[in-house]
This record gives sequence, structure tokens and C-alpha cells, in this order.
Amino acid sequence: MKSAFANRAGSAWRPLALASSITVLASSAIAQTDNEQQLAPVTVSASRFESTETPIGATVITAEQIREAGVGNVNEAIRKIGGVFGRQNFTGTSDYSLDLRGFGTNSDQNVAVFVDGIRISENELAPAMMSAIPIESVERIEIVRGGSSVLYGDGATGGTIQIITKRGAKSGTHGSIVTEVGSHGYEEVRASVAKGIDGFSIDANIGSLRTDNYRDNNELRQRNFSGGIQWASADARIGLRIDAARENYGLPGPLTLSQYEQDPRQTTTPFDKGSLDSNRYTFFAQQKYGNLEAAMDLSYREKTSKATFVSFGSTSDADSSVTQFSPRIKYSSSFASVRNEFVIGTDFSDSRRVTEGTSSFGPSSQNATQNSSAIYLRDEVFLNKARIAAGVRHEDFDQAVKGILDKSFSVNAWDLQGSYDLVEEITLFAKVGRSYRIANVDENTLAFIPLKPQTSNDLELGSK
Repeated sequence: MKSAFANRAGSAWRPLALASSITVLASSAIAQTDNEQQLAPVTVSASRFESTETPIGATVITAEQIREAGVGNVNEAIRKIGGVFGRQNFTGTSDYSLDLRGFGTNSDQNVAVFVDGIRISENELAPAMMSAIPIESVERIEIVRGGSSVLYGDGATGGTIQIITKRGAKSGTHGSIVTEVGSHGYEEVRASVAKGIDGFSIDANIGSLRTDNYRDNNELRQRNFSGGIQWASADARIGLRIDAARENYGLPGPLTLSQYEQDPRQTTTPFDKGSLDSNRYTFFAQQKYGNLEAAMDLSYREKTSKATFVSFGSTSDADSSVTQFSPRIKYSSSFASVRNEFVIGTDFSDSRRVTEGTSSFGPSSQNATQNSSAIYLRDEVFLNKARIAAGVRHEDFDQAVKGILDKSFSVNAWDLQGSYDLVEEITLFAKVGRSYRIANVDENTLAFIPLKPQTSNDLELGSK
């Protein structure tokens, strides 16, 4: 099996590519007043701080649009409302592989996915686990197409997807229960409850899903929990969240063309099974001091993934953990009709994976680590009808796979963006910059030579 990373890296030095696109900005919810209709402001996270200014050339999916569309999970909302292409996950979950800008088989490694500023993109050949995020807890989803490594670092070559959960509950107690029944034994129950009082809020979400799916031996059993407590005022916010997921699934295996024509639902591996247990703990805090705003996120995620391949006579048991810490500061200033926002921040990440397995050749093990530290700066100027933003990022990496790899290196990213409101309904925008991604633990293990970072030079012109 050969990693597709080398093929992407080999094309990384192609001449500057010119892309033209039309991005449709999801409209804000309309608030009805006694005599007129007004557009309610939508809060977004353009600079890793909340703002009412939409990221240049971005798509925002609101909670109201999610409710109106009747979608049952985050991945489906991104695909059906946001228009992002997806490839079905072989485990049978809703965690489709998402593809921004046509990166193909390894698109997962070129889209950075975040929940409330915490990266959930995997450092392995696997899609981000969005099926554990309760759809009822989502406030909005922000999709930015194109290189975004200045703010978000590794793997943001195709773009970023930000999933923002609701910031505390309104006063009183609120809740919902959703049940769904479908074909192929599909049954799902989701329940949520939230209570708010005097700035404090607490919420809990649970979900249970079972389905046989279309293929034989592709059944899925999944249970999720998400809960948090937080306190918020006009100038501060602090809180803690816990997210947990449990999955058990069958692995139906591949089919030849003749097997598919004979029976597309059959399985060639009737006894292959897999499971995944994941827990994530997140602490966050934010404080405003006049024109200065400080924020930080601290997250720890542990995951255990097991698989039994009776068809190959092998087993695999992988334990992984990721610790992330992201402090940042924003300074806002204004002079006459010109407004300026300057952001400086750092990102620290420590990930580890230990894999134990057996096969017909005997026991095998793997120990892989990756540490990174980054600093980034970004400045954005708001004029009457125009916006200009520029930023740079430097990131250091230490990667090690026992007996295979041990190396340290650095990468840089930069971008320059601008937009102009041609008329009230039409905005023109342009972006130019460099982004990057690095080989993940699976690619480093499979490669026969050291894999260099993949870099992307992009120029984009568009309108919305």
C-alpha cells in the first residue's frame, strides 16, 4: 500500500494556480419587527475571535438553516447546506471524508476541522470524528475555502471548517427529544437539555444510533455524550466541556466487479469488526480589557481504536492522545472611519499513538509522537467599503516513529486578502498566499523515504 502523500507533495511546486470561484454566503436569519424586516447579525470567528465580520469569501451555516433543512448530523449539514463534496466512510458512520478544493483520496489531510477552536482533524489517515457532535448544540458552521494555514496551521491547504457550539443557555430550562426511524434497521434517539441562570449555564446532550447499513456486516452501534458548564458576562467567558463517543461496527470489505454485479450487498469479510472509544476534555476562557481581548483553549483528547481482521488473521489496538493549548490576544483600534484589528497567538500540540497488533507473521508494535509549536500574526484593516488582511505564521515540528523516523523541521505560511463592496449585494474578493501540511503518522510509517512538507501557493479571485 502506497501513501498518496508523495503524489501530492510531488506536485506541490507547480506554478502559481489561478482559481476563480463564486461563493454564496449563507444568509442571516431574518428577525421580524412590528413594521419592518431586519437582518440579525451573525457572529463568526474570522480571526479566532468572535466578530460580526464574515471571513473573506466564506460560507456560514446558521442554526436556523440547520433546523429548516432537517439534517440530523454536522457532516450532513456541511455537505447538503454548505455544498462540500463528501466520500462515504467505510465504517458506516456519518463521518464522510470532506473535500474542499478537490484534493481527492487524501482530502481529509487537507481540510482542518475545529470545534470551538479545538482541532479535531486526525493525525492519521482517518476523517475527523464529527458524528459525536450533537447537531442540537451547534450555533453555526463556518466554511472557508482555500489556504488558511496562517491562522490554523497544518492541513489547512484546502480550507477550514469551524463548528461553533452554542454559547450558554437562555434563562430557564430548555430541552428537546428527537427520534428517527429509517430503512436498513436505522434507529436514532437524541435528547438535549440546557439551563441558564444569572450568567451560568449547563447543558447535556446524549444520542444513541443503530443501523444495519446497506452492506452485510456493516452494522453500526453508536452512543454519544456531550455536556458543559460555563459562566459568561458582557466581557468574559469561562467554561469546561466533556465529549465522549462509543462506536462498534462491522467491516464488510471490498468487492470485485463480478461480486458487485452478483450481489452489491454481500460481504467478503463477515467476521471483521472494529470499535472506537473517544473522550475529549476542553477548558476555555476569554476576557476583554477595553480594546484588548485575550482568549485561550486547553484540550485533551484520548482515543482507543480496535479492529479484528479475521479475513487477514490479524488484529490492531491503537491508543492515541492529543493535548492542545492555544492562547491568543486581539487589539482593536479605530481612527476616523478606519478600524484595525491585530491578532497575535501561539499554538502548542503534543500527540502520541501506540499501536499493538498481531498477524500471521507475529506480533507488531508502533510508537509515534509529534510535537509542534507555532506563532502567528494577523492584521486586518476595515475601510468604508473595503477590507485588507495580511498574516504570517512560523511552526516548528518534531516527529518520531520508533525505528523508522526521527526528525525536526520548520514551515512558514503567509497570506494577503482583500475585499471590496462593489454594490450592496455584490462583493469582490482576492486572496494570495502559501499554506502547508505535513505527513501524518500513517504516511510516515508507510513511506520508504522521508516525506517533505507539502506546500501550496494559491491565488484566488471571486465574488459573493
